Amino acid sequence: GRYDQILAKSRDPLQRAETGLGISRIRIGWLDSGPAIDAVLMALRELGLAPPRNKVFSWFSAIGTFLRSLPGLRTALVRGRAQGDDLRRYKLATSLYVQLGTSYYFHLEPENLLRSALQAMRFLRQVGPGREMLEWHLLAGGAAGALRKQKPYDWLAAKARRIAAQLQDPVAIARYRFFRGLFTALLGDTLAAEKQLGNALDEIEVLLDPHDFYTGSACLAWCLLLRGASAEGWDVIDRALQLEAAGGQLNAVSGHSYRFYSGPLLGMLGRVEEGRTFIEERRLEKAEQDANIRWRRSQQLSHSILFHVESNAVGEEFDENVRQYLELGLNPARLPL
Repeated sequence: GRYDQILAKSRDPLQRAETGLGISRIRIGWLDSGPAIDAVLMALRELGLAPPRNKVFSWFSAIGTFLRSLPGLRTALVRGRAQGDDLRRYKLATSLYVQLGTSYYFHLEPENLLRSALQAMRFLRQVGPGREMLEWHLLAGGAAGALRKQKPYDWLAAKARRIAAQLQDPVAIARYRFFRGLFTALLGDTLAAEKQLGNALDEIEVLLDPHDFYTGSACLAWCLLLRGASAEGWDVIDRALQLEAAGGQLNAVSGHSYRFYSGPLLGMLGRVEEGRTFIEERRLEKAEQDANIRWRRSQQLSHSILFHVESNAVGEEFDENVRQYLELGLNPARLPL
């Protein structure tokens, strides 16, 4: 595509890094987390700012960055140091580390999400207040939420709210409201998250990008499912399905896993055959199963398991789904959704 042509022709590190960021965002739109991580790491290498390849060294680097950068964070919220091309480079680097953390979130590795947030801190004093600063606070808040750390989350969320208000940017405010609902769910307060996401998705649908809208729809449906409100949960997913079917830009992320919620919700409503159809239609192909897309694979299997439970069809297929799910080696305490 267009990005591949740019990579083939360009020798400008900044342009190649921006292209890598675009590729990663497309791949994460499909929840292809492994390829999304690869693309953003390639972009960071173009800038000479990639994290150390050795995991232990990378953690030492991240912790060192955190300790050095924390004292300057208050100043960074007021003004930045960099200008001109340096400012462009540091803003891009911040966006790349935010994208890396986001990709790790959907790769079911919240510890690496936290590491990416810490590594990004070295650029905050350079970029100062702005959209990149907001995105970093949202990323760090996501790390705190995924790791169930309430106090750090509360502090980061308060900062993000103030930054979004200062920007006076409707898209920035919309993203803050979306992430607030998502992270509230991560912290376990699904009733509050249900209210926050329900209000947000109704009011700011047109301001969210498709990936965020579908992610919010999935999270809201899950909150409703947990309290047995299956009809309302199905309405949320059905609305997303209709928007996708209508085409336009919302059709650009058709690999999103929000569809997997259809099976268990319809099973709970007694519409077993419809639910089974959704499960079968969304069964991953062998190539997808082998690919590095842990989120979609885990979502497909876990919702298939839940469908069989809700439709009282626990048998060989259920057992096979459980076996495959266990093979993923996921830690339930570290699963975001």
